[in-house]
Amino acid sequence: MKVVIIGQKWLGERALEMVLNSGHDVVKVIAPESDRLNTNATSKGLAVSIPPSRQASVTALDVPDCDIIICAHAHVKLAPCALLKPRHGAIGYHPSLLPLYRGKNAIADTLKEHQKIIGGSVYLLDDGWDTGPVLFQDWSFVQDGDDAASIWRRVLAPMGLELLERAVSHLEAFGHWPEAQMQKT
Repeated sequence: MKVVIIGQKWLGERALEMVLNSGHDVVKVIAPESDRLNTNATSKGLAVSIPPSRQASVTALDVPDCDIIICAHAHVKLAPCALLKPRHGAIGYHPSLLPLYRGKNAIADTLKEHQKIIGGSVYLLDDGWDTGPVLFQDWSFVQDGDDAASIWRRVLAPMGLELLERAVSHLEAFGHWPEAQMQKT
């Protein structure tokens, strides 16, 4: 498959490695200039660009022809025209059990509500924020003393990588997304 990766930090870099190790062709990486994902992709000779500012969206001009876009720790909006570009759409990882706790403060909001269970979701991106159909989810117990940073490192970031890998493997094996879970959140 031809894959575009949009992301940053540990999860973005690990998603890049997962896709490459699975034998897929990364046709472009969109990552902040000084980020480890950008550095790793550049060192591999991959096409790399810097994401637009938070006020702008990733457009179809930013995305080459591809089968899938993977958003891994991406804090950018994809314009509707960019969402139509990949043959199988764009997926993203969100650190909550969607439809609960949308937005960039999902982990902190979960902990503020004293939830005992936390989880993550891989979903198809649409024109909303964390509102597309959920494809895969997993969960874990919150431990005493967990804060947003510790539970991200201990549970949610590794969970995100596993869920993204599950999604890529499913698409590779079946050529489509699991239909039983294709409900818009």
